[in-house]
Amino acid sequence: MIARGSLSELETQLLIAQRLGYLIESAPLTDLIHRVSAQLGGLIRHLQTR
Repeated sequence: MIARGSLSELETQLLIAQRLGYLIESAPLTDLIHRVSAQLGGLIRHLQTR
């Protein structure tokens, strides 16, 4: 699914930004990415059972 790929790309860009020193703390953003990933997984499962 395209949304999962986009979310993974965002996570990669976040890690790169942190390693380059653009971000001091990325934990809150990483937590949000994981929450969205879980929600997306739930939505996908729901849609597959229809």
